[in-house]
Amino acid sequence: MRAKMNMLFAESQKKNWNIMVFALLAVTVSRVLFVAVYAVFAARSGSEVPFFDALNRWDAGWYRDIIQNGYSLEPSGHEAGDAANWAFFPLLPMVVGFFHKLTGLEVNLVASTLNTLFLAALIIITFHYIMETRGSAGEAVGVSIVLSFGAYSLYFSMLYTESLYLLLLMLVLYFLQKEKYLAMGIAGALLSGTRNTGVMVVFAVGIKVLVDYCMSTREQKSVLDFIKVTFSNWKLVLGVCLIPFGLFAFMAYLGWKMGDPLAFLHVQVAWGGEIGNPLAVLWRGFRSSSGRDIFLAACGMAGILITGYLVIQRRFHEVALAMILLMIPLSVRLQSIPRYLIGSGVFVLGGADILRKLNNKILIGLVLTCFILFEFICLWYWFGASIWML
Repeated sequence: MRAKMNMLFAESQKKNWNIMVFALLAVTVSRVLFVAVYAVFAARSGSEVPFFDALNRWDAGWYRDIIQNGYSLEPSGHEAGDAANWAFFPLLPMVVGFFHKLTGLEVNLVASTLNTLFLAALIIITFHYIMETRGSAGEAVGVSIVLSFGAYSLYFSMLYTESLYLLLLMLVLYFLQKEKYLAMGIAGALLSGTRNTGVMVVFAVGIKVLVDYCMSTREQKSVLDFIKVTFSNWKLVLGVCLIPFGLFAFMAYLGWKMGDPLAFLHVQVAWGGEIGNPLAVLWRGFRSSSGRDIFLAACGMAGILITGYLVIQRRFHEVALAMILLMIPLSVRLQSIPRYLIGSGVFVLGGADILRKLNNKILIGLVLTCFILFEFICLWYWFGASIWML
């Protein structure tokens, strides 16, 4: 099996074509299954809600509001009326809004279609990134299956930022690996305009550049030499400077519209967004009498363990991303931790690294099967508006 995958995706002259076909096939089959699951759910529950409306719920409503009405001037939403749509970054609603106006199609349909296409592109770029950094076609196939069929992969086909965010994040990592720093910077600028944590990728870039310098064959290494080498690479400097552009543009807009460039941050209190000790949040989850909190805490612990393994593997720039993308949400609350793990990419890569290291076909098959079956449970709970999916 491994030899066949290497022949198809690593050694074949048509490997790029094969990867693209595989990605499109995986995404198409998985999304057809989503529709089938909803057909069964609707038949059993008596739901008459259209599929795309059932799929695009909760936070999708905030993005629809931005697309249809723009950013509001006053807080609204939640029972206390203290929430506001400026907590949500603009790139995704801008893209969906453009195609909504261009086609005249309903927002939810456009959003699900675009994000599913983003997912296909994400699988392609992730496949190439794994081949560049791990050289394992088998691991690339496994990760692609998780992203298209695995638990919480439903978020990649709805009016949430997961597809676009992870696509741009993987583009940054891929271009960084290939030392295409201008392309990296452009992808990073779009990333920082997609979600508030997007700008944090700059730390991964800095660590990768530092590690590459330390592992280089230069005879006389020093801090001054590192600075000289780094700042003499104008493409790298410009690429890094481009990364926060999306965030700064949104801050400038909020400053002009409502007089507070950090309005997106200040409004987080409406969602209980007060910063605390992430380990204390994790511990409270394990001590809770709620099965949901214990499950979320276990997911958080899994993320920590995967991060530790990435340290052992010396993938330090991925470690930086993992720590930031886990500890920031974990320092606030346990809610949504599972989808953050899937939607951050590096945890899926680290988990796949562990399975490849174990080299047990039965275990790998069992894990993938469990992930796929769990996705059907996630879909059922999502269509039923279960709090477990929040």
